[in-house]
Amino acid sequence: MERNHKPWDLAPGVSRIFILGTLLIFLACPYSALAEGVMTDLEPLGGTYSAAYAINNRGQIAGTSTNEFGQLRAFLYSDGAMTDLGTLPGGTLSWAWGINNRGQVVGGATDRDGYTRAFLYDKGVMKDLSTLGGTDSEAYGINNKGQIVGWAQTADGEYHAFLYDKGVMTDLHTFESGTTSFAIGINDRGQITGEWYTVSGSSSAFLYSKGGMTRLPTLTGYSNAYGWGINSIGEIVGNAYKVVGQEWESRAFLYSNGSMTDLGTPFGGSYSEAFGINNIGQIVGGAETASGEFLGFLYSKGIVTYLETLGGTYSVVNAISDAGQMVGVSTTSEEEYHAFLYTRPRIPPRRP
Repeated sequence: MERNHKPWDLAPGVSRIFILGTLLIFLACPYSALAEGVMTDLEPLGGTYSAAYAINNRGQIAGTSTNEFGQLRAFLYSDGAMTDLGTLPGGTLSWAWGINNRGQVVGGATDRDGYTRAFLYDKGVMKDLSTLGGTDSEAYGINNKGQIVGWAQTADGEYHAFLYDKGVMTDLHTFESGTTSFAIGINDRGQITGEWYTVSGSSSAFLYSKGGMTRLPTLTGYSNAYGWGINSIGEIVGNAYKVVGQEWESRAFLYSNGSMTDLGTPFGGSYSEAFGINNIGQIVGGAETASGEFLGFLYSKGIVTYLETLGGTYSVVNAISDAGQMVGVSTTSEEEYHAFLYTRPRIPPRRP
């Protein structure tokens, strides 16, 4: 069963790099299907696949779709229309990860030589952000100040997290020489989360703040972790995981005020992931059910609710705006993967 529908799972080969106590909040909470709201199918750009990964507070959405030729293309969905953002000169592929409230989009695209390059799309122009001296890079997040994070290859061939600000790409380095780091999310205070990989391949979530990178603790019993999203007060969501036999077990987590909270597996399965958190503290992601399906969830005000699908058996929520609009990917009745927008009644701007 496919669980984590990031582009590196869905389109292998597109990107060269794919990468203390616990409180079982989910297990203690009731859950039900979302009674209110509308799930809109964001149909592909002529192909059969689309996925939405980010939404801003204006309701604009960034994601990835296949076109009529089966090529991956970054898109911007705004005012009911999906726009193909094109590629870098000479390239054929692109995919989008992040968007800010100014409508600036970031992601990755192939160049004329087939390398993956981080891009910024702004006012109709896709800009190559270059690298840290190597050949490849990819951008994942952008804040409302226009600061961009991602990963880039160094001149030594390593892959390091970067911060791109005012035209300059800065190497955020790693905890140890010869290792790999990725920056995934950034808030308006310039705090960054992501993941760091050891030489042996194990991973840790991190927080980069005020010029220093701190390795986050992981959950009890789990040796690896990813940091996916961060909000305005520095709360981080992600997942901790371990391999049991040939199966992955994963738990969504919330890191807040120096403590790691296990968000459990709310639907009876053994796998959950948290991908986004808004400034109200609402968390979104996906979790396995007892019957083996995988459904998107929203954690808000102590209640876990799950999203229906577009007719299939799979959905995951990748991001949520401060207005409570959610985006992600779901299977249809034809078992195609389509991006969706889920709109609920406006949520008052206060924390649960």
